[in-house]
Amino acid sequence: MSKIIYDFLSKNKRLDAILFGTSRIGICGLLAINRLGLKVPDDLAIISYDDYEVFQLHSPLVSAIAQPIEGIADHVITLLLNRLNGKLKADEKQTITISTVLNIRDSSTKKL
Repeated sequence: MSKIIYDFLSKNKRLDAILFGTSRIGICGLLAINRLGLKVPDDLAIISYDDYEVFQLHSPLVSAIAQPIEGIADHVITLLLNRLNGKLKADEKQTITISTVLNIRDSSTKKL
């Protein structure tokens, strides 16, 4: 995965910022950025989904969108139990909105 990101960043040198869709891709992105010798956030600002603990150990600290994993799990379990108990039909659609938190850290802010 980091090779794909490496190739993409090599071909798109004019990017200001990148949002990684998962923590795994974010880690691969950090590896590619380091291999390219780019400085975060001066050369490229980054944000990742899933506020993985490693992002708080990286220098600079990585901005991340934290998802409420326990809340998501609770909703999934409730939906499954409702379907198993016949309270919800298999073809009945459900929409659940769960708030996330954007943790802004040094990887997405340039010092002036």
